Amino acid sequence: MSDPVVIYGFTSMEGVFDISPFVHKLELYLVLGGVPYEKRVGDARKAPRGKLPYIEHDGQTIPDSQVSIEYLRQRGLVEHDDWLDPDQRAEAYALRSMLEVDLYFVLVYMRWKLPKGWAVYQHTMHKLLREMEVPGLLQNLVLRKARSNTLAHLSAQGTGRRAEAEIAQRMRDILTALDIFRAARQDDGPWWFGPKPSGFDTVVHAFFAGLYRPNVPLAVSPEEFRAWPALLEHMNHVDSTLMELGVDLAAPPDRR
Repeated sequence: MSDPVVIYGFTSMEGVFDISPFVHKLELYLVLGGVPYEKRVGDARKAPRGKLPYIEHDGQTIPDSQVSIEYLRQRGLVEHDDWLDPDQRAEAYALRSMLEVDLYFVLVYMRWKLPKGWAVYQHTMHKLLREMEVPGLLQNLVLRKARSNTLAHLSAQGTGRRAEAEIAQRMRDILTALDIFRAARQDDGPWWFGPKPSGFDTVVHAFFAGLYRPNVPLAVSPEEFRAWPALLEHMNHVDSTLMELGVDLAAPPDRR
């Protein structure tokens, strides 16, 4: 019998398992697969690739959310994607890249650079530092350095050099495209590709719920999310499924 899976991530936030969509994706993947796991606050400096999440299982340390998912599939612990056909796999790969490569930096911009977003998000980061047992007197210093490094990386990547209006439009364009894809498949079933979940469902929920659920102001208004009804329906279906499994993401993080 294999050891329990241990996930090293960041910290939880309103409506999501973790502030990182990659950690959320991995946790949701395990929950939907009925795989028991333990969540621990990680330290990126000790992570195998210098970033979170990573997992430990049966004496092995596995980096990266997607590599971890492939490892879990190979070990036979989850089988979310085994039934997908080649066209579905291609669609999932292309759209996952759009979210994890493009929309991710939009999310970072909203939380770390947008003044009204940072004014709220910094409180979640202080919560993380407390969970990491960083001394109170050092937390502001650590957070200033973390924000400076994040903004420098965001600028080097290119997203940080754009105006707020450009970032807002990029978010609209990505979510509109995703909503069109989802609407075209709604007759197939409540999950993205049919009657049961796939790994891509966890990616969509991680990013869409990660933008919509937390109380972090964005460059678009909350009312604009009504323009993506297929994505809202998908998110609500995932949330309802989690409720049936005993997981209430709407509850305060410390009461789940």
